Amino acid sequence: MVEEEEKKLPGKEDAVPKEEIEHPEDVNPLGDAHVRPEEERRVMFVLAICFVASVILVPVLAVFTGSPLVNVFVGLLPLLVTLLGHMIITNAHYKRVSYWMLLAVVHVLALGFLWPIAMILVVPMNITGAVGLSLIFATVMTFFVWLVAAEPHRTGVPDDFKFEKEKLDEYVQSIEDKVKALNFVIGRVYKKNNGGTPDMRERIRILREWYNDYAESTEDGDDVVRSKILLHKIRDRLATLEKKENQVFSKKELNRLKNIARSKEGNDTLIDVLKTNDRDPVESYHVSALEFCDKILEALDRL
Repeated sequence: MVEEEEKKLPGKEDAVPKEEIEHPEDVNPLGDAHVRPEEERRVMFVLAICFVASVILVPVLAVFTGSPLVNVFVGLLPLLVTLLGHMIITNAHYKRVSYWMLLAVVHVLALGFLWPIAMILVVPMNITGAVGLSLIFATVMTFFVWLVAAEPHRTGVPDDFKFEKEKLDEYVQSIEDKVKALNFVIGRVYKKNNGGTPDMRERIRILREWYNDYAESTEDGDDVVRSKILLHKIRDRLATLEKKENQVFSKKELNRLKNIARSKEGNDTLIDVLKTNDRDPVESYHVSALEFCDKILEALDRL
């Protein structure tokens, strides 16, 4: 007779439900929203300089134009608000186009909000002219910020690339770096808070297990054969990202997604969804990895 109370297997009671298990690449070590620290520091540094320059500009213009200090301050208030908004945008890791959107919104709203303020000033002021001057300064400063925040330019494989069999592991490592960046993007966009599941992410990411198998087969298999196997797997998975969401995910999974800019019917391609919802140069990662895979596979086929 089997006893009702069976002994639990070691660790069984502590098992974590599958839904809560997160792949290491789902969790970005820098926080929930990915940001390139060096870029953010540069942008914040430029914004700080612009803000200080704008504050100094207030008394300078007051002296130069002979206008009351408070009038000049009110006139340049949209500029100061814009720069503060840019800092918030940078800290929140929004896309670069947000800088221009904020610039336009602030100055349009300023035309309406500053009229009542102008009416209580001791010395009347030209609100339209003041906002126009603020817009000029804000446009110049936003342009510099936009340039500093530019995504680093990543190209594919150089046309003069020459394959060297001795560097095969080096090539594979280079591809791994590119796809690892893609995996981080997938983890951020299709994270649990956005309705994504481990199974969904597993279907579109480049699996770490493939690289583990590749490394473990170093002594047993031929370098060319094992490299081909790995690169074909990666190439096929990169091609999957060019499919539409509804070709990869079920309707139930698509309905569960939230907080993501995408077609509700899943008519957007996966790479477009990733590109739209993340600040990283996703398309560059994807194209570069694809080109590198094709180049290496083509070279291996000629051996």
